[in-house]
Amino acid sequence: MTTPTSTDTTEMHPAAKKLAFLGSDKTRRNFIWVPLVGFLLTSFLGIFFPQKYPAPWEKIGDFAIPASWAIFGLIMFAAVAFLTPFFSKLFVKPEGFYPGESLPDARSDQGEAS
Repeated sequence: MTTPTSTDTTEMHPAAKKLAFLGSDKTRRNFIWVPLVGFLLTSFLGIFFPQKYPAPWEKIGDFAIPASWAIFGLIMFAAVAFLTPFFSKLFVKPEGFYPGESLPDARSDQGEAS
């Protein structure tokens, strides 16, 4: 297990300070409730308001699968969550990869890298 990191805002960019609460331990522990509630809500909507013309992959024989889009959405959410480390290694470039471009330093007065 990794040790939790503190949300020290002294070294943060000013625009990122508004989102510092997302790094807190409580938010990270309880974030699973957001997709779970969304899945349950869309599942109930899919059961009580079924599609009039379901797609062929949403049927088993002649029976339409209730809440099939909620199930597909949960599977895709999990796939994206589990594949994020792979995609970040594949697409993230190191700093200085593009010549002549650098990020401005937020701590300097002029906003230029020193």
